[in-house]
Amino acid sequence: MRSLFAFYLALIAPLLATFAATASPVKTVAAAAEEFSSSAISDLHHVLQLAETRKLYLERQWRKLLHFEPGLIGPLAGQVDSKDFYFAPDGDSNLKSELNATLRAFWQAPVSPEEDIPQCRFPARYQFFKNHLATEIKNWPDRECPRFLKYAKALKGESLSLVFSSFYLNNPSSAFGHTFLRINKAPAQNGRRFELLDYGINYAAMKDTDNALIYAIKGLFGMFPGNFTSVPYYYKVREYNNAESRDLWEYELNVKPEQVDMMVAHIWELGPARIDYWYLTENCAYHMLTILEAAAPNVDVVDSLHKWIIPSDTVKAAWQTPGLVKSFHYRPSVRTEFFFRMKDLHPNEQAELQQMIASRSISDDFAKFSLSEQQRVLDAAIDYVDFKFPHDMGQPGPESEFKARLLRARSQIEAVTPKLEIPLPVNEQPHLGHGSYRLSVGARGSQEGADAALFGLKFSLHDSLDLITGYPEYAGITFGDFQFSHGPDGKGEDAKTRLEDFTVFAVTSHMPRTLFAEALSWQIKLSMERTKDLNCAGCLAATFGGGAGYTFQLARSPFSTMFLGLLGGVYHTTENGEKLRAALGPALKVRLRWTERSISTLEGSYKRVAEGEIDTFDEAIFSHQYSFDSHWAAKLALSHLSYDKRAQLELLYFY
Repeated sequence: MRSLFAFYLALIAPLLATFAATASPVKTVAAAAEEFSSSAISDLHHVLQLAETRKLYLERQWRKLLHFEPGLIGPLAGQVDSKDFYFAPDGDSNLKSELNATLRAFWQAPVSPEEDIPQCRFPARYQFFKNHLATEIKNWPDRECPRFLKYAKALKGESLSLVFSSFYLNNPSSAFGHTFLRINKAPAQNGRRFELLDYGINYAAMKDTDNALIYAIKGLFGMFPGNFTSVPYYYKVREYNNAESRDLWEYELNVKPEQVDMMVAHIWELGPARIDYWYLTENCAYHMLTILEAAAPNVDVVDSLHKWIIPSDTVKAAWQTPGLVKSFHYRPSVRTEFFFRMKDLHPNEQAELQQMIASRSISDDFAKFSLSEQQRVLDAAIDYVDFKFPHDMGQPGPESEFKARLLRARSQIEAVTPKLEIPLPVNEQPHLGHGSYRLSVGARGSQEGADAALFGLKFSLHDSLDLITGYPEYAGITFGDFQFSHGPDGKGEDAKTRLEDFTVFAVTSHMPRTLFAEALSWQIKLSMERTKDLNCAGCLAATFGGGAGYTFQLARSPFSTMFLGLLGGVYHTTENGEKLRAALGPALKVRLRWTERSISTLEGSYKRVAEGEIDTFDEAIFSHQYSFDSHWAAKLALSHLSYDKRAQLELLYFY
């Protein structure tokens, strides 16, 4: 019997051992949880006391991580518009309250899915506390965050670059250029860098319209949500360099690898957050610097900017910050590469290229060229198709089929295409451009007695007479231009101050036509200005105008162009009775750039006015501007109007 009992006891012993092994941890876990809870409470009280003693809520990095910045008016406040970005009810207005609430969340949050764990949702904040309290706090409530770790590993880098994408007038959201950040990965073991595998960090409006007017209205009043994205750098190169033919300027910044890690963690925090996009203030240019300062609090650039900023401002501010920019690199667009190749083609090669592009075919006569000549022509033709038809390459059609024929022909030539060594275009460096704000003072003399003192303020950006360094040669972009006069109005009344012109926005694109770029020149303007035709001379009117035509290059020295086209517009005024009139007519503009600092323009127009007592109006204006440097310039303008002759001289200051 005992032997039988011993037999059964030996049989069930493993089962008893297994039960004991599973029952014991239940008690151990419960006890450990109770012990951890009391320990966590003690640690939480300790960390709250330390944070209060050290006043961590006043640390600059804490403020930057919460995106607390001064507004146009009012105190510091959080700019993130998502309520779940803050733990405290008043977290978007109280730095101390949000710091305490964040610490409590880190220590008290129960085990939950990763996206709900505070340490995983806000890894940059968690690292901020560790950086400041590592020596005093030993038991940190670390959690497993596999999704974030995977993201951080993918973006891991050793440095940052601020990238400026040049002005692109065909898209209202990019007319002033665009800036984003690039996370630069460490070089390979052989020292080679593969920049296209880096990651680009972007902030942009989530727009729901392609209508330029609706976009402008919604963008100006913060009606678009904005969000941060991180994509491989080759996507950004394909978008800007290739699809939009925009040159890229890459400024490597002097930041530490651990600050790059903090940047990655902070971008993760901002991924699901919403920050309303404001075209003139909280835009791509501004927020690239706010996240940079959140990761590297020793960097101080935002405070040096104007309240209204544009992308080129941030590049200049970074360049002028001592020790911030280590180096910069120019990445030409596919359009720039094509026209650079064109310089190496002989006239007969250019003629063959033109015929090839026009017919979308390779003629039998092409075989008469030498292999080196064929190589140069085919390489140029491939670049032409890439820059001229970037959106047609991924789908069947005549352009993609033409490129396929070019590639097949090129594959028959064994010679390798040498890498283009395009010299740095000194005059196009955006960090050397004049400031976007402009103050002006001057005087006007008038044959009809409209003498006056002149003064004005323009918020941005550039016109055809300004110093060309850092700006597109053939484009003018104006936003928020106020011009005033002080003097008699020509009717014998006492002197008074009057608004002469308020330009809401004006864009001009006068790209010269070439054999391979038959660009249409155009311009548009929305403003309040004094009318000049005699139906209501000097009336203040709401005006919307523009036109189109073609620009031709006349000579290289002095560099001169001529625009021919039609200009017109409509204006509405309530002075002397409500009036709505329209005018249209031919226009001519000759521009001569004598030197980089000295530029002249001669403009003439003839317009026929609809439904007016005086049905025609003509004017001619000669202007000359000399720029002393990137800050100071003097401008002379001589005007011949239908009813008056005027001369004015102004001193301009850019900042």
